[in-house]
Amino acid sequence: MTAETFALHTREEVIRFEGLLDNYAIARAHFPLKHISLVGAYDLLQPRPDGGRIFSALLDIQINFLLLYLDSYDVGCLLDAYPH
Repeated sequence: MTAETFALHTREEVIRFEGLLDNYAIARAHFPLKHISLVGAYDLLQPRPDGGRIFSALLDIQINFLLLYLDSYDVGCLLDAYPH
């Protein structure tokens, strides 16, 4: 089994991915979590020699933050469903 690599190569891909990530958050938690603009970060980091590496780390943090938030949101919904 070979591993697939996920990469965002252009600003347009970053814009599209950020929109899809926001839509996913809205579908699951009914609002987007907009604490970091991936497009803004991409624009700021591209001129740096280490910008791609920093952007990749920021993207990883953004995705994991969203997934952890959604998991905790789901746990809260489950707990609210049970009588206290």
